[in-house]
Amino acid sequence: MELRDRLTRLGYFNKGAPTSPDAPAHDGAVATPSGPTAPALGPGRPDVADLIAGSRRACAAGACFVAETRYPLDHVHGEVALSDLLGAATSAFALMTGDERLGRLDPERTVLVDTETTGLAGGTGTLVFLIGLGFFADGHFRVEQFFLRDPGEERAMLYLLGEVLGRFEAVVTFNGKCFDWPLIETRHYYHRVPLRPSAPLHLDLLFPARRLFRRRVGSCSLEQLEAEALGLGRRVGEVPGFLIPTIYFEYLRSRDGRSVVPVFQRNRRDILSMLSLAVRMARCVDDPSAASHATDVYSLGRLFEDAGQVERGIRCYERALVETSDRAEVLSRLGGAYKRLRQHERAVELWEGMVAEGALSIYPYVELAKVLEHKQRDYGRAAELTRRAAALHGRTRADTPPARHATERAELERRLRRLERRLGR
Repeated sequence: MELRDRLTRLGYFNKGAPTSPDAPAHDGAVATPSGPTAPALGPGRPDVADLIAGSRRACAAGACFVAETRYPLDHVHGEVALSDLLGAATSAFALMTGDERLGRLDPERTVLVDTETTGLAGGTGTLVFLIGLGFFADGHFRVEQFFLRDPGEERAMLYLLGEVLGRFEAVVTFNGKCFDWPLIETRHYYHRVPLRPSAPLHLDLLFPARRLFRRRVGSCSLEQLEAEALGLGRRVGEVPGFLIPTIYFEYLRSRDGRSVVPVFQRNRRDILSMLSLAVRMARCVDDPSAASHATDVYSLGRLFEDAGQVERGIRCYERALVETSDRAEVLSRLGGAYKRLRQHERAVELWEGMVAEGALSIYPYVELAKVLEHKQRDYGRAAELTRRAAALHGRTRADTPPARHATERAELERRLRRLERRLGR
């Protein structure tokens, strides 16, 4: 389906002016509290509902507060319009993750999930006190944040959460397969509340982000990726993640909602950044020319080659070779890719160049020695290259795992003995 058709179906072109995200709007939903409620606040202490747009939603199990924010679909975050996710090439998600099912991911049936918890240990002792959901609805991108004003409201929060989650067939998280989603499952099991969807299609952005950006960015935390991959800059003045459990416990003690407002803001920003990151990675995989850094282009080449798309990998390696200052690894991968395609002349040309430049890796010496021995029958030069490889190998002992070092050494010695026998004959 074309992007404009998706937007029309969502109502974007036939609704009034969208709500500004800087002034989050209440969408008119009214909920009447029922069941157990949090203790009343003392004078002069505003609660969360007094400070954040939302409603107190009710169900048979009780009620909980849900913050509600609507963003126009053309809202830009990290140089990405929110509506761009609707037109993203989902085949890219399948390629990035190796999960072919993600090629059928429908953004309109997908929800982005981010949680704030009372700790990182997991298990039944960890509460998920804020669950943010981001999804397309009614011509907007909506963020709904389910907040646990009191632990006694958790069962109600899970029921109400399920009413929204149940409308979707896929979830997008950042490190959610290891943390967010298992915690949500644990809380549902604890309260014997059915989880909907019970086994969703799951796109965890952390793992493909590492494949694409770790060589350049290093730490692939969401905040680091915002600064280095999305162009958002460093977060300034935001509450640090390690303080969030303390802030929530202080809220339970004081019932002063002002302390947790920054936590809601951080959670919303994380959801928008997840959307931007998903779009940015999909664009790079679909069209590598969208990647502006040579290191990222090289990482794309490895991704394509590992997926069996060797020709696409070679195109990325060739481009990265022109733009990068770190040529050795790119040349090694490029030579190996040409070898896989049986384009031996180009591979030999690359290996010869690496040897002429005095490569510090044994790889080009070994590969050239193989060609000289088995195809050109030049045993003398093959033996010379093998000796040079053995000399280099002896200097890398401290940087190589012992088992691998021993295996490589044995192979070099075996090759050299065979060549010397042939030279003797």
